Amino acid sequence: MNWRKWSYYGLLAAFVFVFLFSAGRLAAYFWDAQQSQEQLQEVKKLYRATPQNNPPIKTVFKPETQESEQKIAPPLPATVSVPESHPDKAVIQERFNPLLKVNDDVIGWVRIEDTVIDYPVVQSDDNEYYLLRDLHKKENVNGSIFMDYRNRIEQPAAHWILYGHNMKNKTMFMALLNYESRWYFDNHSIIQFDTLYDDKKWQVFSAYFTDTNDDYLRTDFHDDGDFLTFIQDLQGKSLHRTDTELSANDTILTLSTCSNSNDDARFVVHAKLIE
Repeated sequence: MNWRKWSYYGLLAAFVFVFLFSAGRLAAYFWDAQQSQEQLQEVKKLYRATPQNNPPIKTVFKPETQESEQKIAPPLPATVSVPESHPDKAVIQERFNPLLKVNDDVIGWVRIEDTVIDYPVVQSDDNEYYLLRDLHKKENVNGSIFMDYRNRIEQPAAHWILYGHNMKNKTMFMALLNYESRWYFDNHSIIQFDTLYDDKKWQVFSAYFTDTNDDYLRTDFHDDGDFLTFIQDLQGKSLHRTDTELSANDTILTLSTCSNSNDDARFVVHAKLIE
């Protein structure tokens, strides 16, 4: 009789443990979500408190030039492209300065109108650091929206890549999965991705499900023909056909998130720079 009694208590204890563990994980998930949203509201106020038409006030020199130092720049337009002759020097837009005080890894802001995608973008030396860290570099299951470590916003590039989680609370890059709908694809076709140095608009031309075995994250290309073949292949994978013309001179932006089907599944949206 005793063994039945102890078996009962053992099962009960196991049930209680699993329940408490699950409840704890769930509570932590909602806590992280709340912290993430509070941070986002704070940085939105900082970012939008500074008028976009104010002249930038700061010139930044990249670490590669060891003898450089910060200097005050003369009045310039609010949006300044990086001079190709001086890739190590660029003028930061004034509205990003408050964000850089919060986190010096901030490199831009991505927004898609009428969606929840309206976030600062960070970048580290790898593609792991911000998977589970927030804007304050604290552990958070929501992570951050971050740029591929191979990209450099101060230098011309053919392919820029942003990553973000597909969160069950419908935040971060979860809204990308809505591009499965043709109506959504057509009515959310413009992505605004502004960097520290200039503002950029992108036209969506492809959206589809894929997985980690797909070579859609290339950043190096042998020549113009190789790049053109690559982006035409991206367009050919799209769930929705468009008449968007692509050329070897285009700059491409990719937004990538996880899909719910399995751990390796991804949903990606590609767009070309239009202005």
